[in-house]
Amino acid sequence: MSLQNHTAIKPEALLRAKAYSCLADGGAFVFIDAIDPLGTLNRRVYERMGRVFAETSAYEPYVGGRMARMWRST
Repeated sequence: MSLQNHTAIKPEALLRAKAYSCLADGGAFVFIDAIDPLGTLNRRVYERMGRVFAETSAYEPYVGGRMARMWRST
């Protein structure tokens, strides 16, 4: 088993796209960080996610509501 990709850092544009798609679909974006085999954390991961969350947090007041029925049953 290889841990080579265990702590890979995703591009910020991809993380941003995933976060916005969750907001648009009423979901929750979950961020899980992997601890590398040495037991250390990568500060760049948290800086990157911090920027993404800071950007998307502006839209949090508009998330929620109730389902709208878009069709009529006959």
